[in-house]
Amino acid sequence: AMFLTPLVFHAKALRRAGGRAGRVRRATRKRQASRRARIEQLEERAVLSGGVAITSIGVTEDRAFASFLESPSDPNSNIVVVGDSALSGQSWTTDKFAVLRYKANGTLDPTFDNDGVVTTAFASAAAYAKAAAAYPGGKILAAGQAKAPDYYAPADFALARYNAGGSLDSTFGQSGMVRTDLGGSETIEDIVVLPEDGRIVALGWSAGIAGFVLACYLPSGQLDTSYG
Repeated sequence: AMFLTPLVFHAKALRRAGGRAGRVRRATRKRQASRRARIEQLEERAVLSGGVAITSIGVTEDRAFASFLESPSDPNSNIVVVGDSALSGQSWTTDKFAVLRYKANGTLDPTFDNDGVVTTAFASAAAYAKAAAAYPGGKILAAGQAKAPDYYAPADFALARYNAGGSLDSTFGQSGMVRTDLGGSETIEDIVVLPEDGRIVALGWSAGIAGFVLACYLPSGQLDTSYG
């Protein structure tokens, strides 16, 4: 009996370990199944027919305003598209930044936030992404405007920076987002990333300023006070 006791303990330990491993495998399979179901759901909503890909995200409105190739010299480059998506109700109260990444064949890229689609809400604001640019390190910049959820409310410059996987870049602004009030109602129409130092120049207009408006941001998202 003295020689059997360690074997009994060993068998129990193996059963416990096997039980834990089984639970991990089941949880992993469940996550994978959930991810596959989400991708299949989006692919069902993305209609590819006769050379056209259509992806529906929101309830009342989805609009694309800008795009770029992640690797312009690569024929299989991913395509990044930005715009806005209204998830419910009046579009000017629920609009969010929408960022989508497609493969070269027009299907959503599941390595981007698991389903190829990211929407970003600015606190207490409706937001529209009207410009996009690639940022060093595989990151993505989206820019446009954010305003209070009121049709007549003035708008501010708004930018968001995303990591390659689709999450917001916490090293940029406040939790990946920047909002700049220039004193009027303004929007960003285009953005340029300066290759020498990663600064960002936002180009747009303001109802309170008579002229072209350029705002320069440091890689951290702060305004570059040495500019202009």
